[in-house]
Amino acid sequence: MNYFMNKNKLISLCHKTADENNANFNVVLIQYFMESILRRISKSNERDNFVFKGGFLLSNIMGLDKRATMDIDLELIKTQKISASKILEKFKSILNADDIDGIRYHILKYTDIRKEHKYSGINISVLCQIENIKQVISIDIASGDVITPKEIVYEYKSIFSNQDFSILAYNIETMLSEKLETIFSFGHLNTRFKDFYDVYVIYTFKKKDIDINRLKDACYNTFKNRNSEFNIQQLLELITNIAFNPLMNERWKKYISQIANQQEIDFKAITNSIIELLELIKVNELTNND
Repeated sequence: MNYFMNKNKLISLCHKTADENNANFNVVLIQYFMESILRRISKSNERDNFVFKGGFLLSNIMGLDKRATMDIDLELIKTQKISASKILEKFKSILNADDIDGIRYHILKYTDIRKEHKYSGINISVLCQIENIKQVISIDIASGDVITPKEIVYEYKSIFSNQDFSILAYNIETMLSEKLETIFSFGHLNTRFKDFYDVYVIYTFKKKDIDINRLKDACYNTFKNRNSEFNIQQLLELITNIAFNPLMNERWKKYISQIANQQEIDFKAITNSIIELLELIKVNELTNND
């Protein structure tokens, strides 16, 4: 199928999509190039080596009006260590494949990354260009995280057309488990409010899709893999304390005011949703232990 795009068509399409989603034009433009890269991965011989995750996946699940992001997060499917040069080779083959979209891709640089946990990976900066429209897309590729029970085949829903495509991805329970572990590991020093917000959004709008038993297993596996202990009571106490922390409440107000399309959401609503989710896991654990 031909996804070829020129400058005028792209500008028109992004304005139309921005209006339909009540979104900023530049945000939508970035989404277009990120989607084009993701589509290329899904059509390539490397499609079984990368798992789609992170904010871009959540944005596609929830909708651009609830969660926008500016980069792509991927997990290497294989547990063995793969060198940065090998990953670059894979991406060059993906980006240099047949011209199906009218976009020129150029890898500007790559850097090794070691995030807050033990796993590592690389960040790749890709220049995407259609005529004189240029946009740099950041791609984080991590390795070493655990997916419970395993990756899924996700049907990516294009916001630009009806041309959806399939790609390996995190399930919703693994996403939540990583968010909860990050909240726990940062504790009272946490300024990553996107993790709080993401748990709230998933729980509020996708509650019926969450398998609590699978989420419990995912939490135990993720916490253990990141050298943490999944202790529900400790998590509940932490969230309760954070909910009444004046500094955290002030920081939250600043954070939520910067998110496009979001009305002010009280921090108590955020923390209450996390507490409710943890209580569901607690009940599930008690029931299964009886």
